[in-house]
Amino acid sequence: ETYDMAAIITHIPSVGEPWMEYRLPKWANKERIKTVFGYQELDFVKFKLAGMPLTWKISNWVCIIVPKLLIWWMTARVGVEFLMQLAGIDDTIIGVTALTFILNLDELVFQTFSHKVVHHIIEGVEPYVAIFEEEDIE
Repeated sequence: ETYDMAAIITHIPSVGEPWMEYRLPKWANKERIKTVFGYQELDFVKFKLAGMPLTWKISNWVCIIVPKLLIWWMTARVGVEFLMQLAGIDDTIIGVTALTFILNLDELVFQTFSHKVVHHIIEGVEPYVAIFEEEDIE
């Protein structure tokens, strides 16, 4: 997950680009589409990954990716040390369950406390297709 985030931030263009568009279908009238398919106005808004200015890329690396990697590394290190000190299989299973809960806590907090509009945007983001140069592939 963090690797994917770092790869996306690295590969998207370093220029600010719009990340949402209002797309009306050309094959029919908007009002007819809304009536036939039950669409709302928000269904015509499309979200995509777009370019990000270099200052935002750097701030994302410094404020999000590096701290996530450090927290992951420290949790993994301390967690393995903690599990190695447990004697019985029962304690090990409970310890692994506790570590799994700790590692999934950020996703649980996001799912619980983020607004439904944020979930709508994240679910509606179009897939990002990376375009690599010939030199990057070799």
